[in-house]
This record gives sequence, structure tokens and C-alpha cells, in this order.
Amino acid sequence: MRALCVIKAKEKKFLQVVNSDVDQFPKVTDNLRHDPLPVNIAFPPEPKRLTLSGCRIVWKNMSIIGSLPKLEVLKLKDHTFEGLVWEPIEGEFGLLKFLLLEQTDLEHWNVDGTHFQSLERLNLRYCYNLVKIPSGFGEHLTLHAIELYECSPSVVGSAESIKEEQKDYGKDKFQIAAAIVPFEIWGTVSGVKMIQAAGLSRLKMTHPGLNPLRASSRVGQPTILARG
Repeated sequence: MRALCVIKAKEKKFLQVVNSDVDQFPKVTDNLRHDPLPVNIAFPPEPKRLTLSGCRIVWKNMSIIGSLPKLEVLKLKDHTFEGLVWEPIEGEFGLLKFLLLEQTDLEHWNVDGTHFQSLERLNLRYCYNLVKIPSGFGEHLTLHAIELYECSPSVVGSAESIKEEQKDYGKDKFQIAAAIVPFEIWGTVSGVKMIQAAGLSRLKMTHPGLNPLRASSRVGQPTILARG
């Protein structure tokens, strides 16, 4: 029966792998070890949209996804990839238009003009450790919007720098759709000064009681959603 379900899923170009939700039992799961998902993942042929959550794959294995030839939308959630550095490979993600990184321990992301050449929108959420958005995105003429939610002032400042560089290419309508900084992290006097120094054009402050999604409290559940 299981084999038949897998066959049918591939016929429909749809694959979903979901473990039971244990977020409601934080005291039980706090000390559990979350083993990485094996890297020999088989996706449906040539998906255009892909969402992964809680897989905990190391960044050096990103080529598994980057080599998908028709991928246009990629959403990586809840520590799908783990590690401090992401070094994209030239030629991968050639048709990718939308990229979401949500809840990751990534600190350094190295991008130049040869990477993500079709990217139109970049969305970063709960990327607390990321030092900055790669300056290489300033050279991407296809990019027209960066969306941020709960990122550090340095990340927001780098987005503003990319916006200014885009203006040099004549793209006056480039948008930073939202710059939302967590109150509990940056709601200090020094944090506010850093925000002001970044020269933000749009800023909202959030309160921890309004946001149930905390990077330290969520338990990753391996999830793969793919559509052709």
C-alpha cells in the first residue's frame, strides 16, 4: 500500500512527507535529538515549486535542490538546512524567482552576480544569526523586492544598501517590503541607535507576546512539499 501511495504521488507530481506535530509538547521534546534527514531525497521530476521544513540538511548538500532545472519558487523553513556558511555554486537555481529562508542558524551567505540570476523576490524570516544580505544581490537586475521579518539591524541595513545600489542601475521602484525587528532583541537603547544608524525607510517593532513563532521553541518536523 505504501509503495502504491508513493507511485500515485509521483504521478500527480506531488510529494508530502510529514511527521506528527509535537510543538504542543515543548517540555517533552526540549531535550530530543533531531537527526538530519538523509540527503538521498528523491523529488518529483522537475518541480517548479518546493517547500521544505525541518529537514536539517547541511548547506554543502544544497546542490540537491539547486540542480533542479525548472525550480521557480523555493521555501526553506524551520532549519531545513543547518550550518553557519552557505556557498552557492555557479549555475544552480538558474530559474529561481522567489526564495524564502525562515528560521535558520545561517550566519554568512556568499552571493555574487553569477548566482540566483533570475531571482525577483527574497524573503527572510527569523534569520537571527545572519550577519547581512549578500551585497552581490545589488547586481541582480531581476530583483525588485526584499521582505524581512525579525532580522537584525545589520541585515536590514544591508537591504537598504542593496536598494541604493539598485537605484544606481535606474531601479527607483525597488522595494524593501517590510523591516520588522523583534522588540525583545533590538528593543534596547543600543538596538534603536543601530536601527536609526541604518537609515531605515520603513520599520515596525514587534512585541514577543504577539508572535508565537520563536526560533528557540519550535521543533523541526521534516516536511517536503513539491509541485510540478
